[in-house]
Amino acid sequence: MTVANAGATFTSAFLDLQVFTETNRSFGPGSAVGFLGDYPSEQTLRFGPALRRIERTVAYNGSISDHRGFPPLARQTSVKLLAKGRCLQIVWVGRWTSPDEAHGTFLINLTLEHWQKGILDLKDALDWAIGKRMRREPGFDDVAFLGWLHDYDFGGFASDAELRETLMEVMDRKKARIAPQQEEDPWSVVHVDWDRMHPEARTILDQPEDWSSGYDFSPRGNDTGADIFAAWTDDEGLRPGEAAEQIGWRPGDEATEFFWADWLKINRALAFGHIKMRGRCDPELAISVRQILIWEIDKVRGQTSWTHRDEYVTRMSRYVVILDSFADEIVGLWPCHRGNSCPHGTSRSHSRPVTDV
Repeated sequence: MTVANAGATFTSAFLDLQVFTETNRSFGPGSAVGFLGDYPSEQTLRFGPALRRIERTVAYNGSISDHRGFPPLARQTSVKLLAKGRCLQIVWVGRWTSPDEAHGTFLINLTLEHWQKGILDLKDALDWAIGKRMRREPGFDDVAFLGWLHDYDFGGFASDAELRETLMEVMDRKKARIAPQQEEDPWSVVHVDWDRMHPEARTILDQPEDWSSGYDFSPRGNDTGADIFAAWTDDEGLRPGEAAEQIGWRPGDEATEFFWADWLKINRALAFGHIKMRGRCDPELAISVRQILIWEIDKVRGQTSWTHRDEYVTRMSRYVVILDSFADEIVGLWPCHRGNSCPHGTSRSHSRPVTDV
């Protein structure tokens, strides 16, 4: 089946639009902004075989009021075509929404004003990126695509309630579309730039959840893990204390409960970031992060009312086993590294809080 559009003929396959948000303290699919990809994806033709997916990250530079202690975001606009995956990756600096508004808007409080601001940023970003990277690209009709973009009706909703109800239906239809594909091939819904990863990493982290940015218990499935991974410097010497400073923690912060929750995520993200980027984890780092995970597992086992307790314990226990394979490289150096209370696991420079870096 083919469809005529703007003077050209295209296959009926749809173009996958993904929209993410980034502030100085979060990175991931925005509950509100993300719908600006999901909504038109149901009706957006590919406009040629050269492009099947667009990933647009909207960066809201500056600081969120509640996180002014963290370095302000200062991203620059960029665009890159991954020809092998037929994916266009765009970073766009948001112009119409503040960092506070971007961070605090979800489906439950989404308004028509938020929606219209998001549309303006979406059109600005695609206008620029398509014109800069896809103009005259063989196998893609940029003129037809931009014509569609500016003619497309993003809903014409009469009220905030109608907008939210419609987007909830869009989300349900997306889940229904993905479910058979995910069941047949779970890797098909994991979007990773494999050229950036070490070739051995996928044999070590061999479950799709290990690579997911949307699964809360994966190394990068939370704001902290995503922050570290997105800002990765490819520095094998980076340690958790240094990573904590990079995302804004300062000496004295370890007195807060929030720091220790983040500290676990920092260590986990860094250890498995090493594996993804280097194909291995530094043995001493593996030992210290392993000990932190064991401590966390023991604590969570006591939370009998938590619905996801067993799932979390199973996932973290698997990560302990993976780290064991790297810790074994120096077995004998720290004879107690198999014990749950080994003091070296929390006193070496690899796992020290910010004050000890």
